[in-house]
Amino acid sequence: MQLSVAKIHEFATTVDVETLDIIKQSVEVNSIIAGEGMKNDYGLMIGKSMEKEIKEGIRAYDCINYSMMIAAAAADARMAGADFSVVTNSGSGNQGISSSVPAIAIAEYMGKNREEMLRAVTISSLMAIYIKAQFGKLSAFCGATVAASGTAAAITYMLGGSNKQIKAAINNLGAGIAGMLCDGAKMGCAVKVACAASAALDASALALNNVEIPGDNGILSSQAELTMQNIATVCNEGMPETDNVILKVMLNRT
Repeated sequence: MQLSVAKIHEFATTVDVETLDIIKQSVEVNSIIAGEGMKNDYGLMIGKSMEKEIKEGIRAYDCINYSMMIAAAAADARMAGADFSVVTNSGSGNQGISSSVPAIAIAEYMGKNREEMLRAVTISSLMAIYIKAQFGKLSAFCGATVAASGTAAAITYMLGGSNKQIKAAINNLGAGIAGMLCDGAKMGCAVKVACAASAALDASALALNNVEIPGDNGILSSQAELTMQNIATVCNEGMPETDNVILKVMLNRT
């Protein structure tokens, strides 16, 4: 069976949520490390710095900053070696965080019930797997960007969006941050995780206002599935040399 955005949406919104053991585990486990990142000092403390900025009035306490803060905190703890597990997505811990924690945080902020949250994380997780499968195991594109497409779809679902608007959100996300580089696992990945969460909410908000970046823009397509394929093609065929250049820069910096 050929997978599609519509089929993922249909499955996630009709499946018995009590059968989604791996999703429930993802919510529980990844929420714990996010909470740990907010409680204690790990890595660059991106999440805790955002919390401080909110208290100082530099940032607003709103849905977007809350999801960025919680997601970044989870990545802070993970990349600093905190002794806590993470449920991965497509073999990546940060992608597991990016495909679950922002959706969890937004559900919490907006007072969504457990079922809505579990269905949203199911959409996000499956969408991330669907996209990542087209990239292969490793790529020069940041996995948080891939997961953000799933998050955009999950947010759109939680806010009452249609299947058409979910597809629009994915296209909007592709028009925004597709191509964020991966330059290795490190503490600074928390910034990329936060940026991906922010971009996902922006893409969803536009879609819910019936704004979709047209398919003739750049590498986008009129269909979200084809946009994903286009991004994967650029990654798989166009980025190997970029990967070599990134490595060269890393090995020769002063």
